[in-house]
Amino acid sequence: SICWVDETETFLEVASVVPPRGVEFLLAKRPIVGARFPLDKIPVTRSVVESGHAIYEKDLVTLLFDGRLNPLIKLWPKAPRFLPRIPVIIAPLYRNGRTQGILYLAGKTISPNDLDAVTALGHHLSIAMENARLFKALQTDIAKRRQSELMQSILYRIAAIANTDITLDDLFASIHRILGDLMDVNNFYIALYDKETQLLSLPYFIDEKDELTGPWLAGKGLTDYIIQTNSPQLLTTEEIKTLENKNVIQVRGTMPLIWLGAPLTLQSGPIGAIVAQSYTDARAYTEKDKRLLQFVSGQIAAAIHRKQTEVQLQALTDELQQQAQMRDAILATSPDHFSVMDRDGRFLFANPLQNKSINWDYKNAAGKTWQEIGIPPLIGNHFDQDREKALKTGRSISRELELPGLDGPAYIEYVISPVKETNGNIPYVVITARNITESKKAAEAMYHTQKMESLGILAGGIAHDFNNLLVAMLAQTSLALAKLTPNAAAKSHIEKAITAAESATALTQQLLAYSGRGQFHTLPINLNHLVQENSYLIQITLTNNVKLQLALAADLPAIEADAAQIQQIIMNLIINAAEAMDKQHGVITVTTQAVTLSPEKAEEWPDTGQQLTPGPYVKLTVEDDGMGMDEQIIKQIFDPFFTTKFTGRGLGLAAVLGIVRGHKGALRVESQPRQGTKFEIIFPASKKIIQEKQAMNTPSHPSSRKLVLVIDDEGPVREAVSDILDMEGIDVLQAADGLEGIDIYRSHIAEIDLVLLDLSMPGLSGEETLKELHQIDPQVRILLSSGYSESEVTHGLNQAGLVGFLQKPYRMNTLLETVARHLNQT
Repeated sequence: SICWVDETETFLEVASVVPPRGVEFLLAKRPIVGARFPLDKIPVTRSVVESGHAIYEKDLVTLLFDGRLNPLIKLWPKAPRFLPRIPVIIAPLYRNGRTQGILYLAGKTISPNDLDAVTALGHHLSIAMENARLFKALQTDIAKRRQSELMQSILYRIAAIANTDITLDDLFASIHRILGDLMDVNNFYIALYDKETQLLSLPYFIDEKDELTGPWLAGKGLTDYIIQTNSPQLLTTEEIKTLENKNVIQVRGTMPLIWLGAPLTLQSGPIGAIVAQSYTDARAYTEKDKRLLQFVSGQIAAAIHRKQTEVQLQALTDELQQQAQMRDAILATSPDHFSVMDRDGRFLFANPLQNKSINWDYKNAAGKTWQEIGIPPLIGNHFDQDREKALKTGRSISRELELPGLDGPAYIEYVISPVKETNGNIPYVVITARNITESKKAAEAMYHTQKMESLGILAGGIAHDFNNLLVAMLAQTSLALAKLTPNAAAKSHIEKAITAAESATALTQQLLAYSGRGQFHTLPINLNHLVQENSYLIQITLTNNVKLQLALAADLPAIEADAAQIQQIIMNLIINAAEAMDKQHGVITVTTQAVTLSPEKAEEWPDTGQQLTPGPYVKLTVEDDGMGMDEQIIKQIFDPFFTTKFTGRGLGLAAVLGIVRGHKGALRVESQPRQGTKFEIIFPASKKIIQEKQAMNTPSHPSSRKLVLVIDDEGPVREAVSDILDMEGIDVLQAADGLEGIDIYRSHIAEIDLVLLDLSMPGLSGEETLKELHQIDPQVRILLSSGYSESEVTHGLNQAGLVGFLQKPYRMNTLLETVARHLNQT
């Protein structure tokens, strides 16, 4: 057995007993656990407590029942006859470094040699029980702390919600949800009590059985009962019936298995009740839930009262606002600024002009002139001139002014309107003014965006038309070159013509890039790798006075982009930065990092003129410490062919802007004269995996004679394609528009192996022709061709039947390889 000494160290209390076999009946009749015995009546045990040393005794019975005054004799007078006479060791148990308990260990095999082992056992038991005691205390402390934290959390949430601008109905629903974290609230309602009218109402009622009823006069309902007694109640069905039988209450609605309610009480008395009940589980609530509901009911009552007060105050505010409607109507004539000035130029009333950069003292303007409130003479003189004109003519005078401000120029427009009395006199004028700084900036930005979009559309259209011409030029010259003998005199001239046409192709690609409709072959790429791969090439293009620094972020997400186009951006920006050094020593820093755009941050990138989607992006920054630019130059740097260099020409930054726009990215510039320039570009991040580059297999020519239908509105293009394919033994049918192409396809549906379809055609467009051809033959194979990029023309396109894309302009070899590859798949 294990016994513990009490706090007074005068009694020994039995904590645990394992009796010998055969005598369990003694403990069943008179349990010993919890029994207390004076230490002075059991001397052997007392000596172990006092000495702290274990003792061996030969006979358990003699030890326990020695002496007439032994308390065990009184408890079990017949026990000595049944207990076995076996040896026992009494060992001390420790708590907090002191002997505070006793271990009795008896058995037939116990001997004095076991003293050390039992002593050690006592030590181990002491440690184990102390740890268990501490753990239990810790559990109790944690449970209390959690309960306290939960209560504090509930009170905080209710108070926080009450302090928001939600409606009273929303407050009730929020209280319901919060209490749902604590208990079963499937059947729940909040009752409000009007002391003056004695009416009870249910503004919030959720119940599985009963319907919501209207207000009723307080009487003997369960809800009425807890409001009248101002005390919480936890009642079972039987307890409710007992109260009914005593005529204390009368149940309204379905009888629950268990009902829990608490009054909502303020200092002035109860204002209602909060109730939860269950029809299916008689043990859904406990006394703990009752205390909990009572604890939070005060906060709930305060929250409801606060919200009711707010509603009442709002009603009073609305009434006051209606009374002040006449004054507000006058002030409402001005969107930003309203003032009244007499004939002598003194302000009778003025409200502040909403612009932080304009420090005019309107707070105490009454009776003062414009000079006395700090209006600059230039503006004040205009006031005087326009006021005099309004007084003389009886007409309103308007003006727009540019004002110097701390954050740059500010713009206001004002109207001075004379106010006539019934006799025709004009005692004063009304000045209404509006700050139009932001609207002017927005208009300028809109104009710039529209200009860039218009130029982009023009550039794209020109490039597309040139591409069609270049298809014929490249194809026919390539065809002519192929038919010449190696030593033909005209060969070098034709090769130069091809080179010139390819140079024109590069220009059209720049035009398309500027328009944002360039030829993009987008793949998931790592921007860091691209910068690093080209850093050597970039470095050798720089002069010795310019140093290139890379600050590339680790673990950079991929972007879906055309590597060649992104390389063009990097090269353009770095070359521009190097030229900005103007032979001075300087540093160009290229930085990459992952960023996340919030909806607010997305609006800070207006230069591309397109809306950004909030989310993850990859940012490329190219920064130099060169000469910088003023605001006027920054406004023009993206214009086509604009340059500050004597020898500059080409699209340059205009192409950069177009490429960024084509990749759904954004760009912005920060620069000041002699303080360097920073270009920041962001591209949408991609979760796609970057693929390793694979070698391309050159397709073989078709093994048998094939038939290709060419649908293109440009005659030179059709003829060039027909000549090239015919040279390779591929038969061609030509159609000048979509309708003709559809008719030809219907007539030769079994013979045509491939359709080469131009996207941009008058009349029936390429997209509509594609759709019609697929409806005629779901197995149709169509190779789409356009001067615009593949991503541009296929975005949103129904690609059923589409097997590939051929970018204009193309050389003879490109045409043959592409057509042969798709013919071999038929």
